[in-house]
Amino acid sequence: MSPKFKRTVFTAFILFLIASPAFSAVITFYPDPANMNNFTHQEYYTWGINWMPEAGEVIVSAQLFIDDINNWAVEANDQLTIHLLDQADLGVTIFNDNQGGGDNILGLPGNKILLDTYTDPADAPNTPGSNNFTNSEDYYYNFTESDISTLASYLDGGFGFGFDPDCHYWNRGVSFTVETGRYVIPEPTTLLLFGMGLLGFAFRRRS
Repeated sequence: MSPKFKRTVFTAFILFLIASPAFSAVITFYPDPANMNNFTHQEYYTWGINWMPEAGEVIVSAQLFIDDINNWAVEANDQLTIHLLDQADLGVTIFNDNQGGGDNILGLPGNKILLDTYTDPADAPNTPGSNNFTNSEDYYYNFTESDISTLASYLDGGFGFGFDPDCHYWNRGVSFTVETGRYVIPEPTTLLLFGMGLLGFAFRRRS
């Protein structure tokens, strides 16, 4: 058996191990209320989710989505901070901050990371005091590899998000979508048969 053919057989065997069939699932979570009470200025919010991937599942991607978000009265430095939390009461919890400034999520117990600080890019706001989506946009936050690693470390039965708005952010609904993958490891019998097939092919080529 030539060295080149040996390398080909070895490479094929490794590719078989790595490229085993993968199955994926997509799970989407929704808060209640779906629009998180429109992220009003005088409140801040947590959204707790109780979820654990099944054995053998890994998180492939994750995305936080806000449908048709718009700051109804655009002012200088208005922002919506978004955190990933390692703990939060299940469902939506609304806290009153009496329109105080700062990021109140930082004062909550547990570990947390800041995912994003959203500022409405629209030049023109909605009509103040009305749920008008004329100048709205869809917001997407795609988790980085580091975010996914942190999320995986928070999955001890529950995790959550924290939101603190500086102003009212009308929206049509929030959602969080996770894609998971399940990688199948070939059984020993399958590996043995595959190996015997490669050896048989090698001997046939050599003869």
